[in-house]
This record gives sequence, C-alpha cells and structure tokens, in this order.
Amino acid sequence: MKLNWVTYLLILLSVVILAGGILVGPPSLSILSSSPPPGILKLGEGEGFQTSPGLAVPSLLTELPNNQKGILVHERLLYGYPGQNPIQVTDTEKLITNVYNPFGYAMPLPSANRKNMKRMYRLYVVYSDGMTTEGELKIHICNGSWGNCDKKLTFTANRTWGDTSAGPEGWHRDMYTDMKKHEEIAQNHVKIYANTTVKDKTAVIRQITLQAFDVGVPPPVAPV
Repeated sequence: MKLNWVTYLLILLSVVILAGGILVGPPSLSILSSSPPPGILKLGEGEGFQTSPGLAVPSLLTELPNNQKGILVHERLLYGYPGQNPIQVTDTEKLITNVYNPFGYAMPLPSANRKNMKRMYRLYVVYSDGMTTEGELKIHICNGSWGNCDKKLTFTANRTWGDTSAGPEGWHRDMYTDMKKHEEIAQNHVKIYANTTVKDKTAVIRQITLQAFDVGVPPPVAPV
C-alpha cells in the first residue's frame, strides 16, 4: 500500500511532538519546584524549627482567646486512640493515661527567630458531662519526674449539661480549654488525670489532644 504525502507529513509531525515531549518532560513535573506557591510560609533552618529545610506550611493564623492569633506548630493525640474507650470520671481525680513526654519528641522547639511570639498550649477535648448550673471539667497533666504531680498543669473545659453514657451511642461535644505558657511545662513523661468540680457529677472523656501554638506577631518571611 502506497502512502501519500499527507500521511508522510502526519507521521513526521507525530515523531516531532513525541520527541519534544520526552526532552521537555510533562508539565506536571513543575510541582516539584522548591519554591512554594503564594500564601505559603517556607519554614526551614532559618525559622529555628526541627523540620526538614524547605517544608512548606499554610501561613494561616488561628484566632485564639483574648484577641490573640497564633500559628499551630504541633498537635498530639494524648487519649482516644483505637482501643481506648470513653472513660467516666467523677469529682475524684482519676488516671486517664500515661504519656511519654508530650512536650518533646516531634514537638518543635520554640524559635529564637520568633522573638515577638510566645509558645502556648491548650487541649482539644471531646467529652460530655452531667453538670448543669455549676461546675467544670478539669484535666491535669502531671509532669514532674515520671508523672509526679509535684508539677501539674491544670486545663479547664466548660460544663456541657449533657450525657454521661460511656457507650458508643452516647451524646458528646468538643471544646478547647484555656491556654498555658511554655514556662509552665517541664520536659518529662506525664500522667494525665481528670475530674469534675461538682460532687457526684460524672463526665465522659472520649478524646484529648494537645495543641502547641506560637502566639503573637510572626516575623516577615524572606522571599524564596
């Protein structure tokens, strides 16, 4: 079968396009560029974080109490992993769990380059309780040596006027606690306790997550 000139031209054009694609590479490879897109902070050694150089994170500030703003730098689940069932507590402090140094390991150190910002911590709690007109839920992180309560951080969550069932069908809500300063913590393994502040009132804790923020005005980020 003979090929006419149009067929030869189409074959030649296909070869040229294919060769160009191999040499130039697909456009999708551009996403591997080290420069982050607009609206992204590039955190590396210059920011003093324990992160891989060039790690990009969204430059969004979180609204915090007292008209403060902060950057969420780390969070760690302390209680509520699969197999850890909802736990009931009353007005007597009850041990919830033991945690190896929640303020260390993957937690980045406060940055010396963020002199206008201060490290602060709070808890995100999923829970409910039977307190109605008075009372609060207290969560204590004992961070003396090996969880000794001679050094204790106490976080407070508001009462819910809610369910006290610890079953999977139980009603629950979530809440952020008050915040604590970095100067109040110690780099130790901890024991976590909880209690209600009203006699004979029960609370059910389903999840506790520690959040760390750098609070204040972030420094300008150099162009990358």
